[in-house]
Amino acid sequence: MALATGTRRFGISTNLRVVSAIGMLFFVGLALALFLKKGHTGPLVVALGASAVFGWFLASLRLEISRSWFKTASATGSRTVHFGHVTRAWIEVVRMGKSPQGVPVFWIELRNGQALKIPLRVFPVQAAALLFSGLEAHGVQVEVADAWAARRMNDQVRSAQAQID
Repeated sequence: MALATGTRRFGISTNLRVVSAIGMLFFVGLALALFLKKGHTGPLVVALGASAVFGWFLASLRLEISRSWFKTASATGSRTVHFGHVTRAWIEVVRMGKSPQGVPVFWIELRNGQALKIPLRVFPVQAAALLFSGLEAHGVQVEVADAWAARRMNDQVRSAQAQID
């Protein structure tokens, strides 16, 4: 899958938007109920402020991909990486108490030895497919940990690649 011309820009996935909106509405709803029942404005102001900041941060998340580079951006900054500077890419699994099957995490390693985590699960799977294709076009194969969560993420990305090709 190759980019014909220009770049593709991706924001957060629809699933993440929906889940975030539901969470924020629940949080604000609880604070509103407390305000209506007891007249306390503090929790309502905090809930509205926190929801606004969280929404602003989510809206700032971007992944932009061209033929020769990709760029990640958030409210805290951005970083452009040329595919030619990437020496390794891999999916590993981080295990936590609440998630025994683990959570897949995508990493790249640059020529200078620096490893960067790319939050691919935040973006639509088509973004990951395009990123994998860009890396592979520059000779970097994505390594996949021998764990169910990593294999599942890889399968989803490969399926999206096949649909776009």
